[in-house]
Amino acid sequence: MSSTAKKTIIFIGISLIINILLIVLAIIISNKITVQSRTISTQVAALNKRNLSTENLRESLARIKTVGARIDNIDKYLFTAGEELSLITDLENIAAKNKISYKVASSNLDNYQNNRLDIILNVDGPLSGIIKYLSDLESYKYVVSIQRIEFAPSGSLNQENSSQINVNMRLILFLYAQPTK
Repeated sequence: MSSTAKKTIIFIGISLIINILLIVLAIIISNKITVQSRTISTQVAALNKRNLSTENLRESLARIKTVGARIDNIDKYLFTAGEELSLITDLENIAAKNKISYKVASSNLDNYQNNRLDIILNVDGPLSGIIKYLSDLESYKYVVSIQRIEFAPSGSLNQENSSQINVNMRLILFLYAQPTK
């Protein structure tokens, strides 16, 4: 074999060894990059989660401040002991405004408990007046919670508009009240 052929074989062998080393080195580096990438992704996810928690905390604190400001004014929306006559007068005025009649079937006005005033009303009148009455109760100065409404036709015609039939309604509601002292 000639010296040129030997040199060529040695050159090809060295080139092959160098290429194999480069491929092995590239695989090792690629694996390290993949592992580092996963580690970084995990750390980024943890930071995002912590950042989201921080943002949620900030939002919650802002809501707490808003609710706190509203709570300071809540007393004016709660029924206060001693205002029973005013409440009954208001209920009468709302009924008269909507051209209906009502009767208090039961209540705990004289001895309410658990910061709650329970009232059951029997209401008679045209359906349109009763619906307006309910709307006015919903926008009353105190917080009113209507628990149950039961309708039944009364069988009588409305005196003002003979094309409307009067309706009987049983209304169960409660008002939130100031704590008794």
